[in-house]
Amino acid sequence: VNEATNAFTTALPGGSYAPAAPASLRNPWFPTDPIQKDVASVLGASAAPVTLSASEQLFAYVNWPGYIPVSMGAAGTNTDWPARYAALEQLSRVTDPAAFAAASARTAFGPIDVFILQRTGPARWTWQPAGSPDPAITFTPAQFSPDAFTVFTNLPGNYVLAVRQPPRSG
Repeated sequence: VNEATNAFTTALPGGSYAPAAPASLRNPWFPTDPIQKDVASVLGASAAPVTLSASEQLFAYVNWPGYIPVSMGAAGTNTDWPARYAALEQLSRVTDPAAFAAASARTAFGPIDVFILQRTGPARWTWQPAGSPDPAITFTPAQFSPDAFTVFTNLPGNYVLAVRQPPRSG
């Protein structure tokens, strides 16, 4: 398996594979199309939310700004990956849902509007840095208050999606 093989064995946004992809080598599907649909249902089709994603595959298909790349090696030199990781780690320790909603809207690097995390247990939603000695950062479902986030837990591949609700006018 090499980069060329990966190009043919990675699922397309809707979950289909290139015809030349042998079934035995197919990589798991990252559900880009369902994520886009769910985000649009909350924020509208033209939204470009700042996104924390457990997979970089999302950004090959959507033009949304990422909060932090999964791999420090994929980060631009001016993004300050270590400081963003530290801010994310600090955010994960905010357990009060209202405080979490406020803190995630105003990190030192701006808001996180969409969280795409891997379900790693009944009460563990994880963002795992790739190729880094840094540990995974874990959130809990309780941090994502229904007053501030719309949460989708029915995504394939054990992914969960939390979308910050737009401010209510009134």
